[in-house]
Amino acid sequence: FKRRYCRLDDLGKILGTKEALIPELKAIYAPFTLRRTRKDVAPDMPDIDFQMLAVRPENEADYSVPAGLDGEALIAWLEAHRTEQAETRQEVAMAKATPLYEEVLEAFDGGLLTQTVIFGYHIAPMEHIAAELRKAGLTAALLNGKTSQPERVRIQDEFRAGRIQVVLANIIAAGTAIDLSAARHAYMLE
Repeated sequence: FKRRYCRLDDLGKILGTKEALIPELKAIYAPFTLRRTRKDVAPDMPDIDFQMLAVRPENEADYSVPAGLDGEALIAWLEAHRTEQAETRQEVAMAKATPLYEEVLEAFDGGLLTQTVIFGYHIAPMEHIAAELRKAGLTAALLNGKTSQPERVRIQDEFRAGRIQVVLANIIAAGTAIDLSAARHAYMLE
């Protein structure tokens, strides 16, 4: 499967699907899959609108790729600094946590929101935001890989009923099979 349908790098890592073979793959999977779009399942839901909240790091140079790198040189630098990048991504997410918390709290205080979802990847920044929101008097629930199935269902039901104001959801753990559509607004931490 991997050799036939996937584009691979020199180390055998999957980079994506071979474009020319997508119709063949769709034909193979068609008898076993049912795909629905947002418009199919929720035609009344408004179109999605994206707005960016810019957050500048205190020391921007700490989070920059050296100038003048491109192509193979850039790839080599990224590979050589892979561990640093993982740590940096977590540091950047944590640096964004306070400004995002302040933005969410301001939106609730101003009556702009009654419920929202915050999506993120790293758990520590989301735990920090949840704790701060709770201190401010909002009901907030964390949904991540550690969340049991019964707890996931409880969070979803409580959120849909309006008893939880903010769900902080890991983008992998909440990527499928959970309905958070009670919120008409969401934030992406990272």
